[in-house]
Amino acid sequence: MSTFPIIWLTGNSGAGKTTLAEGMKEYFNGDALCRPFVANVLCHGEVLSKQSGESHESMHKTFAPQDDTMHPLFRRILILDGDEMRATVSVDEGFSREDRRRHNLRVARLAKLFQSHGFLVIVAVIAPFQSVRDELTEICDPLWVYVKRSNLEADDHPYEAPEHPAIVVDNDEVGIEEGREMLKGFIEEKVRGKVALGSVSINLSPPPPPSLLPV
Repeated sequence: MSTFPIIWLTGNSGAGKTTLAEGMKEYFNGDALCRPFVANVLCHGEVLSKQSGESHESMHKTFAPQDDTMHPLFRRILILDGDEMRATVSVDEGFSREDRRRHNLRVARLAKLFQSHGFLVIVAVIAPFQSVRDELTEICDPLWVYVKRSNLEADDHPYEAPEHPAIVVDNDEVGIEEGREMLKGFIEEKVRGKVALGSVSINLSPPPPPSLLPV
């Protein structure tokens, strides 16, 4: 069994990563999302009943909306935003190359932890250096989304563009809504394959308390 993927939005400061991430949370976590998708895994699939120990009927009553369908990502999106991470788990880190590396590694471990609790984690953190992104891939194996916007380069904040991202959202070429639709379609495509194959493992336990979060 596999879990929902981790989506890492990389791009220079001001490229639009947080705007994209918040758009995904608004869409996937919204109450209007109870609608047909591809398979009712969260409503009456074997995955939930096996994970929770509850009966098919009990899980169905708990999760199924009136039309007997539910999007598998309904209220399962969790955002790790760079500014919020620096104000919490990385409050002690600065902006040197090594500080950025340690900050990125902490976020990657946190993303992996929340992924194990059944969330699709969207990370909106710059991760400016390719060598560090290679380390992050070893830790949490994210799908890299390059959020691109020109004229944001600065000598004191270098950024190395990824050579082979899974998808590029070029905000010089597309508007906010079009960019959100691109990312939404990309996420749904990745999740659709897992759901159709019955390979998504959902852990219904709550996220760990703050005392157990990685440092």
